[in-house]
Parts: sequence; structure tokens; C-alpha cells
Amino acid sequence: MSNKIREERRIRIAAHKIYKLQSDFEIKRIDSNIYDLIVYSKTEDFRFAIKVGSSTFVTGNAYDDYVDLLTSKTFEKKEEQFPIVLMCVNESTEEVWIGCLVGWRYTLNPIIYRNVALQKVSNKDWPLIVDKIKAMDRVIRMLSESTISVIKRISIDDVDAAGHHHLAKIIYLRKFSVEYKMQQKVVTDDKERFERMLNGIPNEEYPQDNLDDIIFAQIQNIYPSATINNSLLLLTHDLYNLQQELRNYPIKKV
Repeated sequence: MSNKIREERRIRIAAHKIYKLQSDFEIKRIDSNIYDLIVYSKTEDFRFAIKVGSSTFVTGNAYDDYVDLLTSKTFEKKEEQFPIVLMCVNESTEEVWIGCLVGWRYTLNPIIYRNVALQKVSNKDWPLIVDKIKAMDRVIRMLSESTISVIKRISIDDVDAAGHHHLAKIIYLRKFSVEYKMQQKVVTDDKERFERMLNGIPNEEYPQDNLDDIIFAQIQNIYPSATINNSLLLLTHDLYNLQQELRNYPIKKV
């Protein structure tokens, strides 16, 4: 099988995968060295492009050449300024992996991720994958219902036996449910309303159950000075900020 035929087969597999997962997406084949497909939402003003590669694409020289090509492109036209993702396809098993390559925030220049983080495409993870792509766009949107969560951040400020100062965070997400929900409070005072706008929702109004208590208690057994803070994962902007927060921390197994 020639390389061209294999390439076209990968593109067809990628497009078919998206059609199966999201029927309200329209996909167009594009003749470009930057991307192979453009995906349009039929229900909202959202689109992204896809570069399709083999399952080993990111480990070869062709990937480095492609990222260099992205870096050299100006993306001057506004209609070109949308997220670009990479889809790596195994032609034999028809398994697909996806990761964000190019994103846009509030500057004219794109954000290009040379070390793309790939995840396997599945029915279960597809809503979160779409939310991640949307988070790479300039437009702030609501996240899907399955992604909206409470972010629990446990901060540790510790000094070890050698006198070295250590800062760490433990971050986990909790999904909303009938039992796990925000405390309802009616705010009528203008001063309190202003403080809430400035400082956010008070910690005590976020849901807290036995699981949260157990996690926090076990951490406090080792790090008594640990504190917990809550926030909402509600908008694509929140998801982007969370990804950046995790990307900026060194991650170690303990």
C-alpha cells in the first residue's frame, strides 16, 4: 500500500470516528500542508482543524518538521485563527489518539505545543476532549454538563527535617449530583454582593461530603498546616487555567 493511500485511509478513519461520536459536527476535507480536515459545529459558532498522522507520527522527524512549519506560519487571516488538533490513527485497529497542537488566547500570536499530549479517543472521554479543544479558542463557552465540576485544591506548605521549604498542591475534581450540590444563599446586601464578585463564592458554600472530609483529614495527619480551597470548573476559561496550572507544576509520584 502506497504512503498516499495509507494517508487517505487514516483521514477517512479520523473523519468517521468524529461522525460516530458527534453527529452535529460537519467535516470538510482540506487540501493543505497545515491540516487535513476542518470540523464545524452545526449548533454553535465553533470550529477546529485536524492534522492527521500515523500512530508513530509524533516520534519521527516528520513531526518535528511539521511543528517547524506551524511555527513559521503567520496565521494573519482571522479566518485561520482557530484551534488545530493532531489525530494519530492506527490503520490496522482504527484506534485514534488526539491532542491540541495550536491554540489561541488573547494575543495575535498562536500558542503552539511542540510536546503535544495525546489521549485515546473514546465515547466516554469525547465530551471532555471537545471541551479541551474549545478551551484553546478565544471564545469563552460553557463546558459540557459532564465536565462541569468542583475543583478541590489542597495546598501544603511544609518545612522538612533539613529545613528545606516545600510548597505543593493536591488537586482533584468532584462532579455535581442531587446530593453533591452548592449551598443556596440569597444575597441581598450590596456590600456582600460586591465582595463575592471580588473574591468569589465563599468556601463554605461549596459541597463537602464524607469523601472530601476523609481525603483532607488524611492529608492533615501528615501536613497539619494543609488548607483547602474550592472553585468551579464551569467555563472553557476555567479549564484552560486549570490545564496551565497543572502544566506549570513539576509532577511527581509520592
